[in-house]
Amino acid sequence: MRQTPSEIEVLAAIERVVEQPESGLLVGSRQNEPVRRVLAPVSRRLIYYFVDREVVTVLRVVGAERGTQPRFDKKTSLS
Repeated sequence: MRQTPSEIEVLAAIERVVEQPESGLLVGSRQNEPVRRVLAPVSRRLIYYFVDREVVTVLRVVGAERGTQPRFDKKTSLS
Protein backbone atom coordinates (compact mmCIF):
# COMPACT_ATOMS: atom_id res chain seq x y z
CA MET A 1 0.00 0.00 0.00
CA ARG A 2 1.32 3.46 -0.89
CA GLN A 3 1.82 5.94 1.89
CA THR A 4 0.48 9.45 1.67
CA PRO A 5 2.89 12.41 1.85
CA SER A 6 1.56 13.12 5.37
CA GLU A 7 2.29 9.56 6.50
CA ILE A 8 5.79 9.74 5.02
CA GLU A 9 6.44 13.01 6.83
CA VAL A 10 5.20 11.66 10.18
CA LEU A 11 7.34 8.52 9.81
CA ALA A 12 10.39 10.66 8.99
CA ALA A 13 9.74 12.78 12.10
CA ILE A 14 9.51 9.62 14.23
CA GLU A 15 12.81 8.40 12.77
CA ARG A 16 14.42 11.70 13.78
CA VAL A 17 13.01 11.29 17.30
CA VAL A 18 14.52 7.80 17.52
CA GLU A 19 17.91 9.25 16.51
CA GLN A 20 17.64 12.29 18.83
CA PRO A 21 15.01 11.46 21.49
CA GLU A 22 15.59 14.60 23.56
CA SER A 23 15.04 16.91 20.58
CA GLY A 24 11.31 17.25 21.21
CA LEU A 25 9.70 19.95 23.29
CA LEU A 26 9.00 18.83 26.87
CA VAL A 27 5.23 19.14 27.37
CA GLY A 28 4.31 17.06 30.43
CA SER A 29 4.71 13.65 32.01
CA ARG A 30 3.12 10.23 32.04
CA GLN A 31 3.81 7.79 34.84
CA ASN A 32 6.81 9.91 35.89
CA GLU A 33 8.30 9.84 32.37
CA PRO A 34 8.75 13.14 30.50
CA VAL A 35 6.43 13.47 27.50
CA ARG A 36 7.80 15.36 24.51
CA ARG A 37 6.40 16.43 21.20
CA VAL A 38 7.65 17.25 17.73
CA LEU A 39 5.83 18.86 14.83
CA ALA A 40 5.61 17.46 11.33
CA PRO A 41 5.25 20.94 9.76
CA VAL A 42 3.80 20.21 6.32
CA SER A 43 1.05 17.87 7.52
CA ARG A 44 0.62 19.90 10.74
CA ARG A 45 0.76 16.77 12.93
CA LEU A 46 2.03 16.77 16.51
CA ILE A 47 3.77 13.59 17.61
CA TYR A 48 3.72 12.97 21.37
CA TYR A 49 6.19 10.45 22.77
CA PHE A 50 8.26 9.42 25.75
CA VAL A 51 11.53 7.54 26.18
CA ASP A 52 11.96 4.74 28.71
CA ARG A 53 15.31 2.93 28.84
CA GLU A 54 16.20 4.14 25.36
CA VAL A 55 12.91 2.87 23.88
CA VAL A 56 10.82 5.55 22.18
CA THR A 57 7.07 5.10 22.63
CA VAL A 58 4.77 7.21 20.47
CA LEU A 59 1.68 8.05 22.50
CA ARG A 60 -0.34 9.99 19.97
CA VAL A 61 -0.21 11.71 16.62
CA VAL A 62 -2.77 14.51 16.43
CA GLY A 63 -3.55 17.44 14.19
CA ALA A 64 -1.94 20.68 15.37
CA GLU A 65 -5.23 22.48 14.74
CA ARG A 66 -6.79 20.57 17.61
CA GLY A 67 -6.05 23.48 19.95
CA THR A 68 -5.65 21.48 23.17
CA GLN A 69 -2.91 19.18 24.32
CA PRO A 70 -3.87 15.60 25.19
CA ARG A 71 -3.60 14.57 28.85
CA PHE A 72 -0.98 11.98 29.67
CA ASP A 73 -1.21 11.79 33.45
CA LYS A 74 -3.39 8.67 33.43
CA LYS A 75 -3.02 5.57 31.31
CA THR A 76 -5.96 5.23 28.94
CA SER A 77 -6.81 2.99 26.05
CA LEU A 78 -5.50 5.76 23.78
CA SER A 79 -2.11 6.14 25.46
